[in-house]
Amino acid sequence: TMGNKCVKSTISLASAALHYHVAGTIENPATSRLFLLDSVSQFRQRNKVYSITFDFCAYGKPWRKRTRLLAWLLDVRPLQRRCISRFGGQLHQLRRCP
Repeated sequence: TMGNKCVKSTISLASAALHYHVAGTIENPATSRLFLLDSVSQFRQRNKVYSITFDFCAYGKPWRKRTRLLAWLLDVRPLQRRCISRFGGQLHQLRRCP
């Protein structure tokens, strides 16, 4: 499929960037099936590759949008923040995440 071809190209480019010491990131919704693929899981296991999950509301946005970031040669772990609000969906948009 076209999606699988895009993933293959993305991981190929990310691997080349890592090899040549060029930092970068791949961002997708945290629930994306992208992160379940073998090629992505294998890349994630490499040295100096970090995977974090964060919520946009933890950075002041009125929506949660849980996102996963896969980064290489960049330690993005300090950016990991999760929503602590018990509200979800539209109600979450009305009440800011503390």
